[in-house]
Amino acid sequence: MAARGGGSFWAELTPSEASFVRKCRAIEVLFKAGVVTMWASWQQSYIDLFGGDSGAMAVHYGVTRTVMAIVTIVTEPFISALSDTLGRKHLMTWGRAGIVLFFAAHKFRDRSPAHRMFMEVFCWGVVQAGVWPVFAAAHSDLFGSRPELSSRIQAADGLWTNVIGAAGGVLTMAVNRAFGPTAGQEFCALTQVVSIVILQTIPETLAKAERKRFRIGEFLRRTNPFSNALLLFTKGPGLRRLSLSTLLFFCCNEVWATQTAFRMGVLNWVPMTISHFTSAYDLFGVVSQGTFGNRLLARMGNRASMEVGALISLVSYALQGLCMLPSGQAGQRTNIQYAIAISLLQTIPLSMKYASRAMVVKQGMVVYEGKVGRGQLNAAYSGLGTLCSIFANLLWGSACKRKDITESRI
Repeated sequence: MAARGGGSFWAELTPSEASFVRKCRAIEVLFKAGVVTMWASWQQSYIDLFGGDSGAMAVHYGVTRTVMAIVTIVTEPFISALSDTLGRKHLMTWGRAGIVLFFAAHKFRDRSPAHRMFMEVFCWGVVQAGVWPVFAAAHSDLFGSRPELSSRIQAADGLWTNVIGAAGGVLTMAVNRAFGPTAGQEFCALTQVVSIVILQTIPETLAKAERKRFRIGEFLRRTNPFSNALLLFTKGPGLRRLSLSTLLFFCCNEVWATQTAFRMGVLNWVPMTISHFTSAYDLFGVVSQGTFGNRLLARMGNRASMEVGALISLVSYALQGLCMLPSGQAGQRTNIQYAIAISLLQTIPLSMKYASRAMVVKQGMVVYEGKVGRGQLNAAYSGLGTLCSIFANLLWGSACKRKDITESRI
């Protein structure tokens, strides 16, 4: 077995587990490639829809995310509970089709903010709902009883997606020059078609003996988003403390929804500048995770990674907050300060999302002794984030709007 301190995990996997990890990594890399390629044209189309008003864009995006979160509260636990009964594979395939449908609809008709909101909510909040919790549940089927190994695998996957992100600017320009300024959106849809093909080669991870029998009363109970969330707070002090820290973690993460509006409205960046910065941001993540991040995660373990990551995140958000103080036009100092602050999140904090889910799911498996399915536990974990986003998106979006107005009056 590989030494724990070295961060290598391949020797700890069976051939079937290694194949699963490689195929899942390919799917995540394809998703990242699609997103970074379409992001510049997507942001430009969004700001154009509001006539260049970044504050109105931020509020609309916050409201859209809130409506999506409300819908997802219902659809996500339904899909996750269904995966505990029917298995993971087919539901993951169905969800990927939502992304293809979304960009197809956007390509042919995107004439108003209301239409964009509807398509985002329907395709991402209904069709695509449950993809990531079910995906995580499939991962938990194989590695849920080994949370340290699970975190290391996911952190390594994150390193590969950051590699793609670092190449995002070059990839975006290549696709746009070859096929047109909006080709990134079609490319993103294409990556999901390829992902669907790859999914068909992955064996089902949930054995039939472990599947939950379909009883309508029990099924409806398992799809109740509020009772799902309460699962993490009603049994076991360790699980409650982990869940509370996760709730705060999600609340902080939701501020990311305002980054585009902040960069365009306060820092005066254009979409291509944002694309290049995102590439540099991901490149820094590659360097940090490749040189010390993943090794520290393997040596420190999940709990210490969460504690150290939280302290570094505190410094990062404090520096970002100082960038938003009224100080006239954004200058070089503000841009440098912002770049340093945001880059701190690409060090130890980058592993927090992997460590957090692995610890919560593992603790839930122990506390409930197999009586609660892994799909339901992953849905409960994701549900905390969804419940938090209902309020956090409106809060951060409104704050960004007020900041945009303040800056415009200076």
